[in-house]
Amino acid sequence: DTTVQIVGSPAGGGVGASPRRQLVPTLGDQLKLASAAAPGTREAPRVIGISLKDRSAILPAGHAADAAYFFRGGRFVTSTYYRSDLPEWVEAVNARRMPDAYAGKQWTFEGGAHAYPAAVGPQLDAAVTASPAGNELVLAMATAALAHEQLGQRGVTDVLTVSFSSNDSVGHTYGPQSAEVRDVTRQTDRQLQALLDEVERRVGLDHTLVAFTADHGVAPIPEVATALKIPGGRFAAKAVYDAIEASLVAGFGAGPWIEKGALPSIYLDHGLVASRGADATQVRQVAADAVSRVPHVARVYTRDALLSGAVPRESISE
Repeated sequence: DTTVQIVGSPAGGGVGASPRRQLVPTLGDQLKLASAAAPGTREAPRVIGISLKDRSAILPAGHAADAAYFFRGGRFVTSTYYRSDLPEWVEAVNARRMPDAYAGKQWTFEGGAHAYPAAVGPQLDAAVTASPAGNELVLAMATAALAHEQLGQRGVTDVLTVSFSSNDSVGHTYGPQSAEVRDVTRQTDRQLQALLDEVERRVGLDHTLVAFTADHGVAPIPEVATALKIPGGRFAAKAVYDAIEASLVAGFGAGPWIEKGALPSIYLDHGLVASRGADATQVRQVAADAVSRVPHVARVYTRDALLSGAVPRESISE
């Protein structure tokens, strides 16, 4: 969200983040709507989101959240959508510089180990968040939020959303059958126990509703599946790019015609199209026709077809 700024990052923190694009209300939003208490008072419900990733802190908490805290530039930050400064308790967590404790150490697991960078800084921060240690940062923030925001301790129903983001990073990097995923899962189990122990101590689990969910599952890596005679394989994005370039070079002259590509979206060089005096709609259609002949490509949509609604009415198109 470019209309807001990051709060709490000395370096500016990059592009702002907020729930402005979120289309649906959350449980926290509904609690806020149902409360007769003035916002910000002790009697009003409090909604806090915590994660390493901005989207994972913001979206579960919702539009009306008191704050969402996420990790950027080696610190937990928020945005001006919520507030203009960081609370003292968040600054205290940041002051601990927890990632620094892993400098030069190793993440060890059954059958292997990965070394953390020896130097303190961005590379170490990235390595920590991409390992089970990243969830320790989230746990520290969640337990601090329970204490300092007095969640569930004021006779009011509050919401704390906690996303343990490191599981996603580990899974994407090493695959679901890896020893690394088994280890991060075991460690997450212990981290959840620590969080629930803190809830029991401060609130009481008899007064707490706990909901577990995940943002997505994952398929087995193709090599594992095919070894078990389960069909699978890897799709080479280069085949798509090569098909587009070859068809447009043949039809309209030398390229490169692709300005930027990150499947499933491909953007052609509009300047080159104009300089050749070519019809942009025709160029896009030639490219689409070429891609549609690439094995395993199920659907191809041009900008023109999407804008005019000239796509088939079926589940994938919709």
